[in-house]
Amino acid sequence: MLAASFELDSQNPVPSITEEMIDRYEQDGVVMLRGALSQEWLMLTELGLGRVLGDAGVTKHTFFSETEGEFQETVRNFDSAFEIRRLMFDS
Repeated sequence: MLAASFELDSQNPVPSITEEMIDRYEQDGVVMLRGALSQEWLMLTELGLGRVLGDAGVTKHTFFSETEGEFQETVRNFDSAFEIRRLMFDS
C-alpha cells in the first residue's frame, strides 16, 4: 500500500493541513506531506545525515546487504548531529 500524498503550502504548511489529511493519517498510520519542510530544512537534514553516516563512531545496522533494497539504520542521530537536533526542535 502506498501512503496517501498531499501537497502543503510550503510558505505556511501547518494551516494547510486538512481534516482529510488527518483522517488518512489516523486510518493508515502514515501520509506524505509534500512541502512540509522548506528547502533549507531539507538541506540541513541532508548535511546532518551525511555527518551521521560518515561518522565511524556511530553504530549503524545494515539490512538486506548487497541487494537493491540495502539500507542502513541508525538511532539517536540527534546525539551526533546538531542538524538533526535543529530539525527536531526548531522546524
